[in-house]
Amino acid sequence: MSREAAIRLRKRTPYKYNRPPELIRRLRRIRRARNFLFLIIFLGMFGLGFNRVIAGEKGYFWLLLGISGSVLAMFPLSSLALDMFDIYGTVRPFRGQDVVFFDLCAIVGIAVAIAIQYFWRPFGFIHVLIADYASGYFFIAAVVLALIVYIVRGMAPIPIFRQTTKQIFLGVLLWLFLYITLGQLLSFAWQRFTFTPPRLWRFALLFLLIWPLFLLDEGINRGYQELGTIRAIAGSLAFKLLLIAGLYVAALITPGLDYLSNVLSILVLIFLLLIAFGTQIYASGRAAITSATLSALVLAWCMSTALPVS
Repeated sequence: MSREAAIRLRKRTPYKYNRPPELIRRLRRIRRARNFLFLIIFLGMFGLGFNRVIAGEKGYFWLLLGISGSVLAMFPLSSLALDMFDIYGTVRPFRGQDVVFFDLCAIVGIAVAIAIQYFWRPFGFIHVLIADYASGYFFIAAVVLALIVYIVRGMAPIPIFRQTTKQIFLGVLLWLFLYITLGQLLSFAWQRFTFTPPRLWRFALLFLLIWPLFLLDEGINRGYQELGTIRAIAGSLAFKLLLIAGLYVAALITPGLDYLSNVLSILVLIFLLLIAFGTQIYASGRAAITSATLSALVLAWCMSTALPVS
């Protein structure tokens, strides 16, 4: 390689990738130590809040402390786990116009899902009103969205399947952490978020129906994160706001669906949490499949335990 070519390559390569190996290893050790320290602090917050709640302490302070500790612990935990499993997904970057096109296709998919379920709900076998409608809504919107993008662009904007088994396994592990910590805490303080046999099979079905939508969402919005984290957060937030808006319209025009508007505020909070988790996971290892798996598991868990009114 000529000297001029080497200089051009160095200019095109981000500075952090030009660092010497010794500096990279040192920074990695510092990052691991920092994440481990924060993990211990946040787990301590959760443990203190959990012990006070199960001891019957009154007031919301201990409950909020435990919830905050569990949620905040996800950030250093995900970074440490991605580092431990050596996960670094293949990049599929998208530009701003790609995200806009994706959202336009999502609007069409949402409209088709609302129209179809106005007359027929394909997943009524779940036998829970909210889960019946929401699972069909998410699945149909994902299918229509993917078909339009594939017809127009010749590809589906899902993450590149690299380290797939490890990424899915890590997504399951991160969800299990939330289930063991946050789920048990909320079960003591409010409503049972743990599984019974009927809830467990509904959870598995809901995950399979929701996962394709989150693969599409994480595939393009996390690819957009290559151009900046703020852009990715805005893109992911816009997509999820479209989903919320579609459910709100469905609750207004679809007979017998008034109850759906009661849970939209809860769904907004869940989506905000998932956006934060996804941003951290992708920044730590470009693991969009892990983020999609975790998101689908969390939403399926909430729909099978917390959202249904029985």
